[in-house]
Amino acid sequence: MRCCWCLLLLSLVSSGIAVAGEPAPKKQPAPKDQPAPKTQPPPKTANPPSGDDIAAKTPVKTLEEGGILISPAIAKSLRAALQRAPKGADPHEVLFVGPGMASGEKDKLIPKAAEGWMNKAGPASVTSGDLSGLDMMQKLPDVLAKSRPGVVVVIGSLSRDKGGPTETQDWRDVCMQCLRYGAIPAIGVPDAKDENAPARTLFKSAAGAAAVPAYDLLGGASAGAERAGILLKMLGEFVLSKGKDAAPPADE
Repeated sequence: MRCCWCLLLLSLVSSGIAVAGEPAPKKQPAPKDQPAPKTQPPPKTANPPSGDDIAAKTPVKTLEEGGILISPAIAKSLRAALQRAPKGADPHEVLFVGPGMASGEKDKLIPKAAEGWMNKAGPASVTSGDLSGLDMMQKLPDVLAKSRPGVVVVIGSLSRDKGGPTETQDWRDVCMQCLRYGAIPAIGVPDAKDENAPARTLFKSAAGAAAVPAYDLLGGASAGAERAGILLKMLGEFVLSKGKDAAPPADE
């Protein structure tokens, strides 16, 4: 009988009914709504620079001050042209062509290649001393189609001071031809005792008309090669480097 009473008592207590001699169970307060834990926003990541951002950092250089011609406007124009050009060129292969390559200092005209780059002379068809701009336009496409360089350096020659009335325009068109094959053109202005020699003016004018980089060989082949090396480094940094809107690598 005592066990039955104990069981009844436990049942009443668990049901919340007060029993004589036993304290009523305390009513538990309703749980309060807990505020949702604050989530930390994901860390901000900087967007990669655009092609225009990279080109904008190009230093302004002139042939008259330092013997190198390049600027942000030239770099931006070249980047845009490369995006429109067919892919497949090797951005780190530099081909040296033009009538100025026929000189006895041919090897001195080509600077030592930076690590990962290859600088080389073009074949005889595009390095003979009697080449006119028109000749180059006819012969260069076959070379570009086979070797696919990323940069083409056109070395001018004093022999072109007797060129025809369209000579400047022809060399300008040679530069535009390079761009259509995905290669950056650059012009080497030939050395001369007279800084204002007609051939020097011709190649300077061609570079200006095409809006492409150039460098001066004034002071000899070795001085020119040193400037060429500096210019190639800047092309790699400000034109060939990849921004978020730049063209994909050549092997894609």
